[in-house]
Amino acid sequence: MRLEDASRKLLVPETNLFYNAEVAAHRYPRKPFLIFYDTPITFARFMDEAQRLAGFLEQRCGVRRGDRVLLLMQNSPQFVIAYYGVLRANAIVVPINPMNVTAEVLRHVKDAGASIAIVAQELYSHVEPILDSRELKHAIIAGYSRLPGSAHHVGDARLCLRTADGGIEARCHLVERCACAWAIARTSDTWG
Repeated sequence: MRLEDASRKLLVPETNLFYNAEVAAHRYPRKPFLIFYDTPITFARFMDEAQRLAGFLEQRCGVRRGDRVLLLMQNSPQFVIAYYGVLRANAIVVPINPMNVTAEVLRHVKDAGASIAIVAQELYSHVEPILDSRELKHAIIAGYSRLPGSAHHVGDARLCLRTADGGIEARCHLVERCACAWAIARTSDTWG
């Protein structure tokens, strides 16, 4: 078969990527979905955290089908969970290079039409000016320090973030009972 013929016969799956992971989680809940620094994250735990994040995106951040959500993170379990959480919320994942500086992140925000970003704690400084300008409505900050059973801890998971008016927001909203810590900064409206 020639390459041109193969591209015309590409069959699109009837299911999406999240559904495929969900089926695997039901079949193999105790098997590792991924292993990070010798710490396994089971299919069941992965699915639970991705669904919690999806619910948080929908209920607290107002993410709807077709919305674009930027991912600005290093390779980590948090990236994978965020990726699938966005898919579960029926939104579109816009992964961007964590080496991008603020001006490049802003260009991606505008090009994609994103109103929310999920950002690693060490990259938040690249997003903060964009939140201040109100180009983004929300940023969810992922902390790396809360992987139970792992000997690797990076930073503090409980982030309290500067609001648009320059004040320090004392309350951090965390997706409850997740092994990966998530804190949310809201700048386009008041805290609920």
